[in-house]
Amino acid sequence: MRGPESSLTTKGWRNFAGVHGRLRSPLRPSKGDVEAVRRAIDGDDKSILLLGVTPELSGLGRELVAIDNSPRMLAQVWPGDRDGRRAILADWTDLPFASGSFDVVIGDASLNAAPEQVEEVLAEARRVLLPAGKLAVRLFCSPEEPETLDLIREDVFAGWPGNLHALKWRIAMALAASRPRATVPVQEILAAFERMFPDRAQLAAATGWPGEDIATLDAYAGADHSLGFPTLSAIMKVIGRHFADLTVVPAAGYPLAERCPTVVAAR
Repeated sequence: MRGPESSLTTKGWRNFAGVHGRLRSPLRPSKGDVEAVRRAIDGDDKSILLLGVTPELSGLGRELVAIDNSPRMLAQVWPGDRDGRRAILADWTDLPFASGSFDVVIGDASLNAAPEQVEEVLAEARRVLLPAGKLAVRLFCSPEEPETLDLIREDVFAGWPGNLHALKWRIAMALAASRPRATVPVQEILAAFERMFPDRAQLAAATGWPGEDIATLDAYAGADHSLGFPTLSAIMKVIGRHFADLTVVPAAGYPLAERCPTVVAAR
């Protein structure tokens, strides 16, 4: 999903691949999110480049190439090559395609996964698009007014109707508010969670969340990659330096959907 092959891949996304099957929205796109992308690309006759190996997006378009730099993600998350669908190991910042190769570039949280390389990823996405091409990416956006960790903890024990995966992102976004480029090392998300909820059994009893879901946070232990959680206004400015006619498609139907819009833009 990210930059060059490194310890980021071996220590970070390797663990993420192992828990991917237990993740739910907002971490994975909903049917509504997929339909938002389908509508944005104007039909199913398009050639598509997918940044990452998101299974829910793998059926879009006439033909689709997914690109990721983690062998483990390709092996464990990609649903498999078939006619018109294939995945390759490569770098989003150095795409192995000629300029003007695709009608559409899509991604799910791709820009969040490359917080230090967003400009390079967007420049490459624009380069490989045809002149009338489009970009459609779902984003995880921090609120303009940041929350505190204390407020989040109180919310959870007061009956907040979210899930463990939305809680991860609320914690991450609260941390991101004070960080350069809103970038958070994933180990710090786990560390903050453990300070807030030292008794996992108590958390499970209070929320009804399965222990197996709570344990997905442990994929961040020992990982050395970071994620970015800019506000929508901040990321729109960055995308706007590379693309035109930006449109925001709101998400709905799952916890924290209001912070997970899809942005559609023209080359």
